[in-house]
This record gives sequence, C-alpha cells and structure tokens, in this order.
Amino acid sequence: MGDRGGGRGAGRSPWAELGRYAGLFAWGFNTAAALVLGIWGGNYLDRRWGTAPWLAVTGVVLAVTLSLYSLVREISRVESRERRR
Repeated sequence: MGDRGGGRGAGRSPWAELGRYAGLFAWGFNTAAALVLGIWGGNYLDRRWGTAPWLAVTGVVLAVTLSLYSLVREISRVESRERRR
C-alpha cells in the first residue's frame, strides 16, 4: 500500500481515508434503524387503533424524510471539510 503519486489522499494513512466515510456509514445505519422503527411502530399503532395501514405509511414517510435531511447535512459537512483542505 504505497503512495502511487499525487492522487487524492496521497501520503495519508488508509485509516484516515476510511474515517472520511464514517459519517456516511452512520447515516446508513441510522436510516435502516429509522425505517425498521417506523414500520414496527406504525404497525403496532395500526393494530392498536385500527387505522391500518396509515400509521405504518406515516412512519415510513417520516423515516425517509428524516434520513434524507440527515444525508444532506452529512454531505454538506463532508464537502465543507474537503474545501478547507
């Protein structure tokens, strides 16, 4: 794993490069958790209140909306960090 020239990340540790993507990995994990929670919680409330499928759909839409908002924030954070270098 030597330095092969002036490419991006030249002279940097592979761990430093991996650290750049940690936030995006966290976003993916949080998205999956939000979707599971939205589906599970919506189904639970639908069964309890007899509103199927509306609360499950609402849970999924809310999870997707919050995940996309989180993704936009993470991308802008990574881009601003890249611009400062």
